[in-house]
Amino acid sequence: MFQRVVTKFDFNTGDGEFDRLLSTAQSKFLTPDLEKRREALEALWDAWERLKTLGPRADKKAQVETMLDVTAGNNSPRFRSVLEQEASSLTRVGNTLGIRHAEVDQEKIVRSEHVDYLFYRLFSLIWLILRLK
Repeated sequence: MFQRVVTKFDFNTGDGEFDRLLSTAQSKFLTPDLEKRREALEALWDAWERLKTLGPRADKKAQVETMLDVTAGNNSPRFRSVLEQEASSLTRVGNTLGIRHAEVDQEKIVRSEHVDYLFYRLFSLIWLILRLK
């Protein structure tokens, strides 16, 4: 059967809170307990929101634009578009699937496989941004 494979990363971005959120997300994700793994998603989405505020731009939206521009590079407008769609989509996911909020109309993630999918999806985007920053 399928076995989850995760590489353990050390984070040293220069922002202690951001590093703490990423480390917490990673350690909770590696546990078999579904509730702890859901907590990993919350920490990862909090890290995502914090990443959007790190940098010289005061406006969060402008900071994301700059971050995605740098990540895509100057000669990749189509890839830049893909990154923007992914960033927007993941923000919506975090706001509607009971990851970061607890409103009664939000759907709760109840399957470990769904946690895996969402964690890998957002972690991949964050990791790409950090590597190309």
